[in-house]
Amino acid sequence: MRKFSSVTGNGAILAFVVFVGATVFSGESASAQSVFCPAIVSTPFKNNVAGGSGNTVPKIMPMTGNCTNPTAAGAFSGAALASQAIGDLAGSSTILETSAAVKAIEERREMPLEACPPGEILVDGICKARPAPVVSAAPPPPAPVVSAAPRPAAPVVTAAPAPVTRVVARRPKTKVAKRAPPAAAPPPAPVSAPPPPVLYDRSFRIGSWAQGFGDYEHRTGDENTLMNCCTMGPGNTNITPLAISASSTTSSGGFVGGIDGAKRGLLGPQDGILFGLLGGYTWTNISLETTALSSAPSQTASGSSRTTANINGPSLGMYVAYFNGPGSNDFLIKDDFLSLSQNESQILGFGTCTCITPSNQQFIAGQSGSGSTNLNQLTISDNVNYRVRWYDWMWIEPTAGIRYVNSSYASSAEALGLSDGYIFRVQGGAKLGFDSFVGGNHLTTVLTGLLFDDVVVHGNNIQGGSFGQNGNILSDQGKVQAEAIALLSLDLGRGVSASVEGDVYGGQGVFGAGGKATVRMQW
Repeated sequence: MRKFSSVTGNGAILAFVVFVGATVFSGESASAQSVFCPAIVSTPFKNNVAGGSGNTVPKIMPMTGNCTNPTAAGAFSGAALASQAIGDLAGSSTILETSAAVKAIEERREMPLEACPPGEILVDGICKARPAPVVSAAPPPPAPVVSAAPRPAAPVVTAAPAPVTRVVARRPKTKVAKRAPPAAAPPPAPVSAPPPPVLYDRSFRIGSWAQGFGDYEHRTGDENTLMNCCTMGPGNTNITPLAISASSTTSSGGFVGGIDGAKRGLLGPQDGILFGLLGGYTWTNISLETTALSSAPSQTASGSSRTTANINGPSLGMYVAYFNGPGSNDFLIKDDFLSLSQNESQILGFGTCTCITPSNQQFIAGQSGSGSTNLNQLTISDNVNYRVRWYDWMWIEPTAGIRYVNSSYASSAEALGLSDGYIFRVQGGAKLGFDSFVGGNHLTTVLTGLLFDDVVVHGNNIQGGSFGQNGNILSDQGKVQAEAIALLSLDLGRGVSASVEGDVYGGQGVFGAGGKATVRMQW
């Protein structure tokens, strides 16, 4: 067998992956020492000469991101790096699920504002009786013009003839009864003013909603690091620069639903509150690949890894939304009770050393492992919105909000290089809405543009400990991302509405797309 130091290219080293996996692959069970590192490896060298059974290097342990025997040999563990990135990916996946629930709550909040019974209309966020049509009174007819009659001429007086005497028999007088005067008509009843418009009684309404969602995300990242297999002794002469690259694919899905009550007129005629409970279930599948390319292949070999993780579990939470005219605030707090399991396989590129002078000997070995732990993620979300109506059929709504995810792991997570941490995200943007009618049903189209940034990503992996290699290679911290969302919401009447939504987002090294469908009902 020839010396491995004669291999001059990284590609030739990686070509041995299948062969090595069949000959020197070690399948340890999960433990703090062997999830990412074999307990023992055998070199193809015997006293610095290739051939024979080689030297055995025992007591390999995880140390500063490497699998190392501090005095004999060491290799960079790509699987350890991938595992630490899973902590950030799990937090980001939870934020996506939270954003889906927040959108459903926003749409549910708007139902009491838009759904009015027949014969009533929405005025400044309040359902009011439709006013009766105003009938204008006809003007009175003009008074007739009366012209004065001419006076008759004075009669001519002539002398009367001599009177003639007549005898007339008198009739007896009859007494005529006098009629009583007619009774006076009663005065007209006073005309009362019309009653004021009655507000539609929505002092308390109960509603529910259910939503299914799915998401796909792809990330890439790279960085340069140094691999030092010698951590003991008087010298550190076997330091090899490595170019690390990683890529991940995450697919997630689930469902969430809630039941709530809405009360109007809390502090004024145009405000109200929506409060409810939610629950759901989510699952996330993560696939991670890493490559470590050595810049000194005669000193330390290149390596690669593949890691898969499955995260799933139920969630419970509560939400409160307050609205007053065009302004609103949506608050959500929920807890995800998740289980995390992962499997990894890797090719470790070892470099042998004496901690005094380099041996210029390198070799590769295979290793696989698996582990699991429990994860609790507490999420807090708050959004502030203010709607400005431009026309009867169009409006714009600026929005801003925060997301906070706190991850707490069980003690078994230490073997996977994971630890407690949190992510704090800020976001802002605007929604543009269009109101129309389709078949007599109210259709709302909303286009949303957002910018968001994970301004703080703390922990989620063990840094400076057993797996101290920087785990932020796929992190979102400090990377501004943009998101575009399109939503169609149809009011089906009788307190039932439904919506579908699609979104795409991305930034430096990140691309994602997703969709969701929601059904809402109130009674």
